[in-house]
Amino acid sequence: MNVPVRTFGKYLLDQEIARGGMSRVYLARLRGLGGFEKRLVVKQVLPELASDPRFVSMFVHEAKTLVQMSHPHIAPVYELGVVDGVYFLAMEYVEGATLAEILREGPLAPGLAAHLGAEICDALHYAHTRFEIVHRDVTPKNVIVDSGGHSRLLDFGIAAPADDDAETELFGTPGYLSPEQLEGGALGPVSDVFSLGAVLYEALTGRRAFAGKTVERTRRALAADGPRFEAADEVPAELAAIVDRTLDRDPTARWPSARELGRALRGWLASHAPEGVSPELGHRAEAVEQERDRLAEVPDEEDEADLGSSPSEVKTLATSRLLNDILESDLPPPSLDAGTVQIPGRRPPPTDEPTTAAIPGRRGSGAALPDHPAEAPPADAVTDSSAQATAAPPSEADPAPAAEAGTDPPETETDPERAMASRADPVSETDPDSETDPDSETDPDSETDPDSEADPDAGADA
Repeated sequence: MNVPVRTFGKYLLDQEIARGGMSRVYLARLRGLGGFEKRLVVKQVLPELASDPRFVSMFVHEAKTLVQMSHPHIAPVYELGVVDGVYFLAMEYVEGATLAEILREGPLAPGLAAHLGAEICDALHYAHTRFEIVHRDVTPKNVIVDSGGHSRLLDFGIAAPADDDAETELFGTPGYLSPEQLEGGALGPVSDVFSLGAVLYEALTGRRAFAGKTVERTRRALAADGPRFEAADEVPAELAAIVDRTLDRDPTARWPSARELGRALRGWLASHAPEGVSPELGHRAEAVEQERDRLAEVPDEEDEADLGSSPSEVKTLATSRLLNDILESDLPPPSLDAGTVQIPGRRPPPTDEPTTAAIPGRRGSGAALPDHPAEAPPADAVTDSSAQATAAPPSEADPAPAAEAGTDPPETETDPERAMASRADPVSETDPDSETDPDSETDPDSETDPDSEADPDAGADA
């Protein structure tokens, strides 16, 4: 059964592919000029969150930062906006599976977990240092792995409010909250390091580091010791120590930054899996994606009823430069028989124009010698005004301009014996000021040869 395509602002929603406590996720398309289509994901924030002023305030505040991020391990966000009161974000579509889906089939091998953790550390360090933004919701659901084994972090800065009765602005997922998050205080990069440690523990063991699914239960779990690795987990002691440090309750005792944690994971990985593990991790993600597609169900009619096909109000909060390029591009689509498309503002490539021109007084490959004007390129071969200024002397068919009044054309050395003597002996019969002296051509005392090839009348006499 085919699901009808629905319109949502400028996007076409093809089908719902996921649903969680924060949003509905749709596979969508964005159409550009010339029949171009961009496949992407539209994530609609649930109405109950859109009615929370704390969430809306954070959502709008983070919008301009999110669309500026560009990192290989962060899924790019193209647009954040509102359509008929429904807040949404449009982001890159990654063909793969979330870490939460992968872990349903069992924990990861130590090498796979270390590889994934190192890539997420790169993403976190980029956000922490370049934009001074804390993710606040690093969980298995917000890590996606593609078929090549490359991991990306999703939903930067778009953490849902935690289930808490306190008056603090607590955002995140219970079970992955750092102790400082639970206190409702200011957060720093080490808070994300703690959350990533909980993700790595779960990836290695298949168990949640802190089993509480509510804020209160998470508080009790953090007050107790642990979590601890068991012998049955078969996690190498060195890797277990790296993860244990991330879960220290004292922020100052953890890895000081995501970069330092990433270096520790890569150091361990280099000594235990130097050949790399990306293909194996990619196979796990690809298998999960294929099974998910096979079990995909058509959304119920009631689920689709609240989505209008012609929204009356569309508001954009922020857009990335990439989205603007797609929507505002005025380049015509390339023709089917053309291999390249000319870049606007660039000069078209030459067709019959010469690629080089002779420089007077220089002897180079392919350039005419100054004392053999007959070998110079034809004057009509030079079409550019700048090339005419540096072209070789004209041929006999096009005589050179006459010299100043009262002077004869300069002598052109044509005798090979005299030429060899002038090169071997610095003191020769040749005037030392000839050829190298720019004033030699107008010197009235210089030797002249009426029979020289440079004589303007030579061509006529011939």
